Amino acid sequence: MSATSVAAFLRRDLLLLRRNTASLISMFVVPPLFLLCLYAVFGYSAGQSGFGYLRFVLGGCLFQAAMFTAAASAMAVGQDVESGLVDRVRVLPGATGGYVAGRLATDVLRSLRMLKDPAEIDALAAYHDAQARLERLAAPAPNDAKDAR
Repeated sequence: MSATSVAAFLRRDLLLLRRNTASLISMFVVPPLFLLCLYAVFGYSAGQSGFGYLRFVLGGCLFQAAMFTAAASAMAVGQDVESGLVDRVRVLPGATGGYVAGRLATDVLRSLRMLKDPAEIDALAAYHDAQARLERLAAPAPNDAKDAR
């Protein structure tokens, strides 16, 4: 396994990933959309009970992103097997390790990129919650008519 074969297969897989629109949608749109929708629907209710719902949903969305990566990787390898690429690579000396390492590197890069958007949304929501708490703490106490007597 040489670095050039790993780089060649990594470049190939990233180019194929970029051309696959359905894969890009599942990578960039679906996990953040699920996080936003679930937080928008159930976040207020859970927040009233003191439950950190955003952290709970974030874990599920990160798991979902990892499973989407695994499914996309399995489909890509299956497509490579059907097209005969794996058979051609198997004949070459030492190239099998490059194919596997290139596929693994592509999946790691895809996973890291998929995890970025939900983590940013979580950070923004946590910042918004912290700002709201600070505003409540800094607000002057209300004057009650009973306290004035």
